[in-house]
Amino acid sequence: MVAREKRHLIELFRRDQYEKLTDSVYHRRGWTPNGIPTPQKMKALGFGEHKELLAMLQKKIDEDEKAGLNKWGGKYGEGEYPPSKDPKYWEKW
Repeated sequence: MVAREKRHLIELFRRDQYEKLTDSVYHRRGWTPNGIPTPQKMKALGFGEHKELLAMLQKKIDEDEKAGLNKWGGKYGEGEYPPSKDPKYWEKW
């Protein structure tokens, strides 16, 4: 295996590790898999009176959902699991 191929494989591995980390951070913060703060999380942080903000966030979430963007970014192998199997986990919070 030549150095270029090794660098490429390392790059792919690191990118996947980064995506898994991003998945975990977004989940822990109460954001969608695409990184949008959820209306539920914003209400919990005290932004419940800001109806315009909550509507804008929900609109973006709906657009991302329609475009198929609310998916975890990491590639999870055997013995690895995404932060949640439920793609709309935040709706249950």
